[in-house]
Amino acid sequence: MRNMISKTIVRSISCLFTAMCCIFFITGCTGAADSPEPSVPPAIYEQVEIGMTRGQAIDLYQGRSRQDYNQIVVYREGSTAAVILCSEENIVKGVAAFHPEKGTVYTLNYDPLPVRDLISFRGQSFDTVKEELGDACADTGSLFFTPAYLLADGRMARFLTVDGMVSDVIYVDLLGADPAAPE
Repeated sequence: MRNMISKTIVRSISCLFTAMCCIFFITGCTGAADSPEPSVPPAIYEQVEIGMTRGQAIDLYQGRSRQDYNQIVVYREGSTAAVILCSEENIVKGVAAFHPEKGTVYTLNYDPLPVRDLISFRGQSFDTVKEELGDACADTGSLFFTPAYLLADGRMARFLTVDGMVSDVIYVDLLGADPAAPE
């Protein structure tokens, strides 16, 4: 009789263990079948809105270091470069974000140019550049008009002009640049 009771107890424990293992795997190994997925907060650049002031956009970054190129402000969010495009009146007119492996990961009211060599525009009229590429996304010069375009790989092409002619094209790697370092 004792042998029969101990076999029953062993079987009961075995069934209970099997049931617990099934519940464990069914609930995704977390122990809670209806626990919600952890939420990922949106990137700061996704909170920037068209029409807000440059100051409001900068305030979203709460004092983080940035790189200023006149009408373009660049922030780093991890390995991503967030670029805020502003008008002459310091109103946000576009946003783009670039990742080193994924390229363009976010755009709002601005589409970066496909990756291409722009050095061939040296010596040509900037009007020719505008005809082929469209209007520049921003003026990045502090004393002189320095139009710039963003490329889909996270580079900015700055066109140095003299008397309306392109004298040089300077590429700035927005993903590799330290936002705290001066230009």
